[in-house]
Parts: sequence; structure tokens; C-alpha cells
Amino acid sequence: MTTNNGPSDVLTIEALVDVVGRESFQAACAEAMSAASGPMNADAPHDLSSRLWWDGDEPLRDRLAVAVELYRRMPCYANLMYWRYSDFDEPTQGRMWGAYRGFLGDSRDAVSGPVEYSLWVDYFEDVTTVERAWREVAGPQEPRRPRLERVVRASGPVPWMLKAPLYELLQREGGWDEPLLVGLHGSCIDIYGSLERSPALHLFRRLQVSSDDERHRILELALTDQALPTLGADRRMYMAERLGKV
Repeated sequence: MTTNNGPSDVLTIEALVDVVGRESFQAACAEAMSAASGPMNADAPHDLSSRLWWDGDEPLRDRLAVAVELYRRMPCYANLMYWRYSDFDEPTQGRMWGAYRGFLGDSRDAVSGPVEYSLWVDYFEDVTTVERAWREVAGPQEPRRPRLERVVRASGPVPWMLKAPLYELLQREGGWDEPLLVGLHGSCIDIYGSLERSPALHLFRRLQVSSDDERHRILELALTDQALPTLGADRRMYMAERLGKV
């Protein structure tokens, strides 16, 4: 006689629904779809993480497939933060980046926003993952919009030598001024921001953006200052002292 311990024996979306109950699951999905990159009040993503990533004996490639489907239904950073990227084998990492490219290209901020944040804080700020992450999400694959807009906006921590060729390419192409302004601003004032002042100033001067934009004012002040510190954390503190805030 076979003992059936319930649907959670097999990892599926329905098994995850059973972990928290259908009403709570659907409420969390609705909240995530309306919150964009804002914080979630629902505890469902955290309650689901154990069964999704650690309980059971499913290989990580299968867990990732369910995690991707969960994110499609409940797009929030609270789901992405548990993804076990460092434990994935190479093919599974590749599938994860494919999913990230797709999410970044989604026209809905609720779907793309949390992935943009995850890209910035989990992969671009990490020296062990930034090169692979940049290569995977900043490529020329079509459609480039809105994916590259979000990638550039999150690119403050990416080493200047990695991102500068894309910055230059997009500036010459035209029509990318707003995300480039945001990218340069993050490069300047992020704690882990990476920036080379002189080439950044040359790029900045060619952007067609309003001088009334606060980010424009900060960059004008920073990039024309030859005493601007090299390290991101020092630069942020230096600019905070000059501006009174960042």
C-alpha cells in the first residue's frame, strides 16, 4: 500500500498553494501585481521558500522552473531573494538568466521592477557575479527595450570598464538619455558605484536631459570636481557633504 502524504510530496505550483492556502496565495499574487518593486506585506513568499528551495529532494533545475512560474504569478523581490544562484550548475544558471532577461523585458513594472532591483543589489553589487550578470542581461538580443533601459538604470555598481562600451553605444544611437542619466547618477552616488570621472563627464555632456533634473545637478557638480574620490563609498560621503544630502 502506497502512503500519500499530500500534494507537497511533488513540487508544483499547486503544492505551493497548499502550503499557505489558496486564499492567501491568491491575495499575495494580487498584492505583488499591484506593488511593483515596493515591499510586500504578505508573508506568503517567505512561507513558500522552504518547500520551494530546501524541503524535498528535487534537483535545483526543477525547483527553478517552479520558482520562475511562481514569480510570474507573484512577482516580488521577496521571492527572488531566495533563489540559490551560487548553488546552480552552469545550465541552471543559464536558464535563470534567460528568465531574468524575459522579466526585464516585460512592459509591466510589477514584473520587471523587482528583477531590476534584484539585479542591482544581488548581482551587480557582488564582485563574484557582476561580470556574468552583465554579460547575460546587457547583450544585444532583441527586443532591447525596455530590458536595456532597466539594466542601465541599475548599472551603478557595474565596473566602469564593463558598462562604458554600452553607455557609449546607446548615447551615439540616441533616445537613451534618461536611463543613461540614471545609470551615471548611480555610478556616482551608489555606495558601490563605479565611475571614471573624465570619460563620464564627456558622456554626460552629450546627454539631452533637462538641467532642472536633480540628478543632472548632482552629476554636474560631481563630474566637474577634480577632487572627486575614486571609491564609491568615499564619493557618496563626499557628495553628501557638498550637497547636504544625496
